[in-house]
Parts: sequence; C-alpha cells; structure tokens
Amino acid sequence: ESTWSGDPPFALHEYAGGADKWGHTFASYGLARGTTELLVAGGWRRWPASLVASGLAAAAFTTQEIKDGSIWGFEVGDLVADLSGAGLSLLMENVPAVDRVLDFRLQYVPSRDFRTLFREHPFSRGDGVDVAQDYSGMSFQLALHLAPLADAGEALWWTQWVDLVVGFESRG
Repeated sequence: ESTWSGDPPFALHEYAGGADKWGHTFASYGLARGTTELLVAGGWRRWPASLVASGLAAAAFTTQEIKDGSIWGFEVGDLVADLSGAGLSLLMENVPAVDRVLDFRLQYVPSRDFRTLFREHPFSRGDGVDVAQDYSGMSFQLALHLAPLADAGEALWWTQWVDLVVGFESRG
C-alpha cells in the first residue's frame, strides 16, 4: 500500500536537512546530461538526444519514487526535485547561452562517519551510511560564470576568472 509523505518543500528540518532533495535534483540532472552526451557521441542530434535522455531520467526517477511510495511513502518533493534536474539538463543542453553562464555542481568529500564505516565494513550498505546517502560529505553548488561580461568591454576583462557561487550543504 502506497502512502503520501508529508515532507515540507526542501525538508530543511527533516531527514538529511534538505540535502536529499538537492541530491535527487543533481542525480537526475547528471544522468540526463551524461546520457545526452552518450547519445550525441553515438550520432544523435542534440535536441532529440536531450529529449530522450531527460525523459529517461524522469521516467527512471518517477519509477523509483513509486517504488519508494510502497515502502516509505511517496514523496512529492523528491519527484519535483527529480523532474527539476531533468528539466535543468534539457534547458542547459539546448540553450547554449544558459549553459555558458550556469553550472550545477556537486562537491563530495566522504564524511567521518562514512570513512569509519568503510574502514570497519567496506562491503556493507546495511549499516546506515552509503555513498549515495552520505549527505554530510556533499556540497551542492550553483555557479554563475561572469566570463560573458568580459566580452562586453576591456574594463571587465577580470570577469573571465570569476564565478559567483551559492551552495547548500548539511552537517550531521
């Protein structure tokens, strides 16, 4: 029996302090971008490749959320995050101006808990921490490249080396 989960948007005061939603967004985004590049390398045109890749990512993560609904409860916020990542991939793949100025990044350094678990039980996932859920080691970043401003004139030459970055991470 499926249930609906009542997590608030971004679930900042819930499990993983909101990092779970960012993780869903980034995973869907990364899967769609990577699949697009594989299809393009295989001879597909970018537009149809990105549509298929984003559609496959959305379908895979929707299926995962439906499955999770029968175990833990269907989380609408997770699905919204999954679809947002696939949509961002589609936008960035097909609008070069957006792709040139925007970057979605994940920085990962294994947390102390994960390193301890890995040393003690290197092949275990059942002890509560695994790479996909090691949220205390993850930092999600959205970067705005200022390099296009350098094209606007000599006074802004320095912007080619500057990014404005906002990030999200949770601790503990």
